[in-house]
Amino acid sequence: MLTQAARDRKDRRNWLLTALGRLAEASNSPSHLSDIYEETQKVAREEGRDLGVTEQTISNDLKNLSGKKLPSTYKGKVRKIKNRLEWRYVVPKQPILAAYGYRWKRNLVVWDRKQGRPKKGDRVEKELWGKKTGDKPVNFAEQVGIYLLHDGRRTVYVGRIQKAKSGKRGLYDRLFEHTKDGLKDDWEKFSWFGFLQVDEDGSLSKNHVSPSNDDKDKELEELITTIE
Repeated sequence: MLTQAARDRKDRRNWLLTALGRLAEASNSPSHLSDIYEETQKVAREEGRDLGVTEQTISNDLKNLSGKKLPSTYKGKVRKIKNRLEWRYVVPKQPILAAYGYRWKRNLVVWDRKQGRPKKGDRVEKELWGKKTGDKPVNFAEQVGIYLLHDGRRTVYVGRIQKAKSGKRGLYDRLFEHTKDGLKDDWEKFSWFGFLQVDEDGSLSKNHVSPSNDDKDKELEELITTIE
């Protein structure tokens, strides 16, 4: 069970993720630390809490998240049948995350055959597409890592996908479960932070990026609430 100090750090980092997402939506240009600090302070005021947010705490949290400042990214095209929203590369060789998507829309994902979900032979295809400008679309259905469910600006659930075996219970499967369980009416968008890299041909790699040591793993565990 997390201590109060650990819960405060987790909340502070969730505010940081929200601030980074807002800045990314507003501009494709890299954000300075002062910009991230100001945006995180806005989130803190909205939450009615302080938790000692400073430029130094933000700098430390950014290092713990990725080892380096997150890079700027480019928006992709949104298509109704496939969720081709923006996704981001994380700095190569950093220890925790390989790619992530922020606040993708639930209603742009095809969840079942009634919505026209494609079928290949006897197998129903799982599709969770992301596309960067100039790049091939990538199907992140079997991505593993961290995911968050959002209702407006509020995060209602945080979970972790440890490993997708034989195409089962990857990112798509976990999200699909939440369209039918007790959270089905509580979220409209989702974010994900993946451990699997993207190969040069646009396919999702089997190479799994993981924390390089126990300290990194502890930092990651403090960031999320793991509910399997």
